Amino acid sequence: MQIAQRGTSFTASGYSLDRWYLVVLGSSTVTQSSNAPAGFTNSLLWTTNSASTPANVAFYNGFSQLVEGYNVSDLGFGASGAKSVTFSFWVKANNTGTYPLAFNNVTSTGTINSAGRSYVTTYTVNSANTWEQKTITIAGDTSGTWNTTTSAGFTVWFDVGSGSNYTTSTLNAWQSGAYFYTSGVVNVQNTNSATLQITGVQLEAGTTASPFEYRQYGTELALCQRYFWKIGGTTVYEQIAMGLVDGGSNVSCITSLPVAMRTAPSVGYSSASAFQINDAAVQVVTTAVAIYQPALQTTGIVVTVAPAPLTLCRAARFFIANSLSAYINFSAEL
Repeated sequence: MQIAQRGTSFTASGYSLDRWYLVVLGSSTVTQSSNAPAGFTNSLLWTTNSASTPANVAFYNGFSQLVEGYNVSDLGFGASGAKSVTFSFWVKANNTGTYPLAFNNVTSTGTINSAGRSYVTTYTVNSANTWEQKTITIAGDTSGTWNTTTSAGFTVWFDVGSGSNYTTSTLNAWQSGAYFYTSGVVNVQNTNSATLQITGVQLEAGTTASPFEYRQYGTELALCQRYFWKIGGTTVYEQIAMGLVDGGSNVSCITSLPVAMRTAPSVGYSSASAFQINDAAVQVVTTAVAIYQPALQTTGIVVTVAPAPLTLCRAARFFIANSLSAYINFSAEL
């Protein structure tokens, strides 16, 4: 839970630490915590601010990791000979009891509630406010459709309190349908001030958990940048791209991405007025930023300014103005 390109505190659904995707339908906060077991520096901490139950049987709450199909293609799911996998993690909670955990074959964040295959199991928190390591071995699924390319190929789901549409009495076995939990488990979202912390998560082929694989920070960051890259927040006047004035109010820029992204990215930013263009003669505030002709390793950006004092065919710099809160990002998330 060290990589935090999007921030360190979240109260709404979306991607968070280490690309863990949050579905927050109640009043909860997810933060990057410095409280962690020996050997780790951070954890993901879910805190329920106000107890609530799903307003609809089809609502779901929790957090998940969507694993790209290329990274699990060797498992052979969906055919005879599918490999078993072992899932290990560290957990800490302020309430003891049985907690739910699910695995499924959703292909994107937009299909979490419509999985075709699910495996629901449980783990036990034995001591409150104590870090405990859990290991779960899952038989390979010989049925269903499992993506092996750029869509999600395997998903881990920590449920914190979902609607009744997603409950099942079938545990520790693959089944058809979208299921996240079973009866009698701890409902984190429905418990005032409940906390659930996770770190040291590892999924690997085989029936034995190996020691956690520590990767260099730069390696971990690059792996995350395949899906999301953010510029901003580290210093003022961060440079983004060089471009060419192709109109009195437009600059076309080319940005090289740090790694090849999963798919051609989309662009997001804090506010168009947080950026500036400098063509050596003038320095003006931008009014719009748009992406064009995106590709995996490079992408084009069209920057608009107003008024329009730029000189046609002059080289220009596109950069963040004097702000630590401004940012631009490129996303190719699942």
